[in-house]
Amino acid sequence: RYEENQGASARDERTVALLGKLCTKAHATNPQKVSGALSRSVGIIVRENEGENGAVMQASSSSLDSFGMEASIAASVQRQLVRTGKRDEATGLPLSVKFAELHETLSRKGVLKRYGSLLRLLNQLSRHWNGLDGADPSAVSSASASAGGNTMVPFKVIGGEEFNHPGVQRNKNGERATIRKLKYFRIKERDDFQSLHERDLVRDVLFVAQGIDGKYVKFMPSEDKYGIDPEYVVSAQARELTTNLCEIGWLYRRLQYQAESFEGEEEQGKGSTQQAFFSSVRDHLAHYYRMLALVESKVMASTSSADAKSLAYGEVGAGGLIEREMKGAKVSLRCLAIMLSEPMQQLRVLAILCDAAKDLKGGMLINKLFELAKHGDPYVRSLVDGILHKVCKPLFGMISRWIFEGELHDPCGEFFIQENPSVSLDDVWHDGYCLRTEMIPVAISDQVAKTILRTGKSITFLKKCCEVKEWGDFHSMSREAEKSLQFGSSNTNNSVETFESFVHKVAKRVDSHLMQTLFYNFRCGDHLQAVKRYLLLGQGDFIQQLMDLSGEDLSEKAGTVSAYQLGSTLETAIRSSVVQFDDPEILNCLRVEMMPHASEEYGWDVFSLNYVVRSPLTCVFTETAMKKYLRVFNFLWRLKRVEHALCSVWQSMKPSVQLFDRVRNEGSENVVGIKDEVRRCHCVRNEMSHFCMNLQYYIMFEVLEESWTEFEGKMKNASDLDTLIEAHETYLNNIVEKALLGERSQALIRQLNLVFDLIMRFQGFSGRIQEILKEASSKRRLRTLRAEVESAQGNWGLNGDDDEGGDAEGEDVDCFPERFLYSTRYELDAIKGDYKILVDGFLKLFPTVPHIDLGLLEQKIIFST
Repeated sequence: RYEENQGASARDERTVALLGKLCTKAHATNPQKVSGALSRSVGIIVRENEGENGAVMQASSSSLDSFGMEASIAASVQRQLVRTGKRDEATGLPLSVKFAELHETLSRKGVLKRYGSLLRLLNQLSRHWNGLDGADPSAVSSASASAGGNTMVPFKVIGGEEFNHPGVQRNKNGERATIRKLKYFRIKERDDFQSLHERDLVRDVLFVAQGIDGKYVKFMPSEDKYGIDPEYVVSAQARELTTNLCEIGWLYRRLQYQAESFEGEEEQGKGSTQQAFFSSVRDHLAHYYRMLALVESKVMASTSSADAKSLAYGEVGAGGLIEREMKGAKVSLRCLAIMLSEPMQQLRVLAILCDAAKDLKGGMLINKLFELAKHGDPYVRSLVDGILHKVCKPLFGMISRWIFEGELHDPCGEFFIQENPSVSLDDVWHDGYCLRTEMIPVAISDQVAKTILRTGKSITFLKKCCEVKEWGDFHSMSREAEKSLQFGSSNTNNSVETFESFVHKVAKRVDSHLMQTLFYNFRCGDHLQAVKRYLLLGQGDFIQQLMDLSGEDLSEKAGTVSAYQLGSTLETAIRSSVVQFDDPEILNCLRVEMMPHASEEYGWDVFSLNYVVRSPLTCVFTETAMKKYLRVFNFLWRLKRVEHALCSVWQSMKPSVQLFDRVRNEGSENVVGIKDEVRRCHCVRNEMSHFCMNLQYYIMFEVLEESWTEFEGKMKNASDLDTLIEAHETYLNNIVEKALLGERSQALIRQLNLVFDLIMRFQGFSGRIQEILKEASSKRRLRTLRAEVESAQGNWGLNGDDDEGGDAEGEDVDCFPERFLYSTRYELDAIKGDYKILVDGFLKLFPTVPHIDLGLLEQKIIFST
């Protein structure tokens, strides 16, 4: 212990001696301040070591970073000198520059061992020396150059606080007693401690930027990042900067993995837009390789120049600070960060795009790129826009092929138009192709997408259904297509307008050719007119002939009616009317069909006409449209049948007046009663006929003719097939709705069917009356003939035994049975009452259908006697 005390005393004396020399040089211009500066310096050392000894001992067992401490202190000193604005008297250089030169020289020699600790001590002492402002800072630097020691002191332990130390007694014994109180400590250096040059980190960062582990910087899978090997100790600044720069390697690895994963997928799963996207990503990576090569060549050139300069001076760096290495290598980590800033931003954007575009294709991928292109940074917007242009090229190729050739080549399901291969040829227009709304790019509106769909569908329809091989010369538009079929985020409005204008131009040409083909080659207008004449009963003479000829067959049970016999009747009706002069092609489309029926139904209930067309007219005369035509025909056919029945009633009852002529006992009560009932039957028939005629007038003129006139105008102005089909559907819907066949008019049509049933019941009643009248007329004629025969034989009158018209009670043959009169009157009263109730109920239901104008019909139906 004695020897230790002696050694400590010797060290204290050397410390005081060194401090004395330092104070003497620092205050060379003012010697009287030397002793005061020495006393204060000793006080600083004593206080700091007494107050921080525990912290120092704790920090001695932790990892040390002398580089960061030294750099921080040097930077602080240099900032202080810059603020003073003073210059060196000998060289005229600013003191900050002079300090930097001295600091670099001292660092390069490597003779100091406690360089960081000493530099900090000098910095602390300079803050407490009075009169230091007038001293030459170069003296401080020169003194620091002559100091020694190699113990690295943590910045945490020896820096940070500023003390206002009081003066110390200037007697020699007091100074020595105070110095003995100094508690020196040393930090044991780690055997495995290794320092790194910045050029080593720069070189490793360049390796990492290529996805390759460096010597000191390697990829850590557990943390999914690059980092400096823990066995190497560098400054906090260098570590943080290196970690930030290693992000470029992490981004590169991620992009490389995604590109390789896409390359490894099967060809069937690779969409053309996805291929274009990753091709663009690879192009950007190739550009990144070129930029990285330029950076690497610059780093290598600057490093070679620095090494040559060091060899010329015979001084090879012995491992030091970042600032030291920057002076030699020229390209520091900060310079490298600046040079890699643009490539890193590029890789960041590409990584974001790849993550966002994962599992997306076609229009969904394009929509995502459009969304990401809406960025405030012009560089990001330009980069995404370039990728967007390349990704859109396959889509524009599909659009061009579709609207020019009508071909859909989309094996990966990327196009916004989808084909249904299982649909029949008759339904190819309606069900063959459809839009996939999720695949429509945002730059293409729904209306333009429908136009594109219709254009390609029209060409396909011409080729498959119309068997047309030429539909227009589009070779002249190929160059225009290359300019028009493109858009991006930078000039979306102009490019979209050009694109839409081009699509509409092509669509107009194709639609015009298709409409001409349908109306001139396949006579679509003539067929529509024929359907109106035949199925909507517009050809009156033909319908009347058909009813007259087929009435007897249709009065039978439906199961006994022969469709072949009715077909022959149809041909006879055609030859018997002006329809025979129609085009045979039109007449061949007319068919007789029997609807499904029950056993109790008659031929009138199941008879129907049908109009059969072939492709391509089936796109207009669809199955749904023909069902609507059939509904209207059945309603009109029943209405026509009721009218025909009333006409037959009138024809049969008109001769009944002659039955009462020359009736014996004409004034009898029974005869008069029968006359009255027959007259009432005529009145009831007239009411029913009035109702049917006005209803038929409303249907034929206010519904059918008005709707046809409106449809005919739309048909002439139709520019495309979709417009024609829509107009035809509207025409049929108007007919169905106004003819009381719609969903909201079911109550009316049920009431109307009851009226029709009552009229048919009246026809049966009148038929029975006529049978009885005819029977009485036959008896009367027979009796007259017998009387004439008896008179010729010389006999006057008829014998009672031969009077066939009498009965056991001697009733006159010209008198109708009283029970017949009562039953006839009772049944006729019931029919007339039911008819009035049904018609009144029908009229009262008119307000329930306010969407139909039935005011004129109501006025005409009301029968006024």
